[in-house]
Amino acid sequence: MNRRKIFLIILIVIVVLLVLAALYFALWWKKPTNVNTANNAVNTTANANLVNTANLNANLPVNEEAKTKVNLATIAQSFAERFGTYSNQNNFENILNLQDLMSDKLKTWSDQYIAGERAKAADTTTYHGVSTKAISYQTVSYDTDKGAEFLINTQRVESSVTPTNVDKTYYQEITIKIIKEKGDWKVDEVKWK
Repeated sequence: MNRRKIFLIILIVIVVLLVLAALYFALWWKKPTNVNTANNAVNTTANANLVNTANLNANLPVNEEAKTKVNLATIAQSFAERFGTYSNQNNFENILNLQDLMSDKLKTWSDQYIAGERAKAADTTTYHGVSTKAISYQTVSYDTDKGAEFLINTQRVESSVTPTNVDKTYYQEITIKIIKEKGDWKVDEVKWK
């Protein structure tokens, strides 16, 4: 391999690591550690704007059910982004870092999935990754006590180290189901469409 190709690969790996680090800090930094209670306040400006916009005409204080619904939608969107953003070199960190938000059922699935993928011993010498951004959501169902299901529309960008280095952008939907498990809100099911 000539020096230029080696330099290019090293540069791409460094850029990917920086992007992953930025995503990690952007998604985890100053997030509430307990997103599981319905009484958590809406913590981000975007969420506050959603709540305020919904109530501009009414001039009424936001009720607890509306806060819970917005919080669950925010959890679903963030989960979809983090779950769908990965590379073949990150050793399944995107899934492992989400396990605190998963129900026991989904945690079991994720452990089995990771073990199965690791057993395949895929080639990680050539970078391949996907970044995912939630662009909109739709509430499929919602129950204050039982949970909710959201359909998240995402934009995904697939990148690989190839001779052309052309990224592929596509749109994909994902369904996220959130349930109350032992008094806490947990993501119970994830399905790409």
